[in-house]
Amino acid sequence: MRIARLRQAAGDRPREGDAPDRRFISSMESEDPDWPNRLKTGFVIEYLRLRKEGHRGDDLFERMCAYATRGFPEQTTRCAAISVLVYLFEACEVFER
Repeated sequence: MRIARLRQAAGDRPREGDAPDRRFISSMESEDPDWPNRLKTGFVIEYLRLRKEGHRGDDLFERMCAYATRGFPEQTTRCAAISVLVYLFEACEVFER
């Protein structure tokens, strides 16, 4: 079900102030109110692990993309997962600026 929503979000045209990645996160939150926190926590843990290993810049981002897309065989789903990652980088105070 989440994969279908990721694909839908990737194919949707964003409306003003309502990007597909945000709609996806909101739709998952309506089913499971703690899901956005778990999503963010998973990314933050991986981010901090990679930073501790010394990864920075483009290398760090590439590794975060690999983490976000692991297990998704189809390109559309991988693109949607990266879109969610980028949204978190833009919206989250935890990641570097």
